[in-house]
Amino acid sequence: MPRSEIEAAKSLGLQGWTILLLIIIPGAFRISFPTFGGQNIMLLNSIVLISTITVMDLLGTANYIRIQTRVY
Repeated sequence: MPRSEIEAAKSLGLQGWTILLLIIIPGAFRISFPTFGGQNIMLLNSIVLISTITVMDLLGTANYIRIQTRVY
């Protein structure tokens, strides 16, 4: 966050929490948003992969139980 933005807010008469809420937090959000977006996409991809593996394991286990309990 550039120091000049905070100085400009002070020259407009803003103080403390107002500067934080109106100037600093939105600026920090703009800077950090791409990183959070990339991490959320990676998290979504890993969740899809894990759910696919889990479904395959469940179906494989169900098939194994079906074969083992087959009545001749």
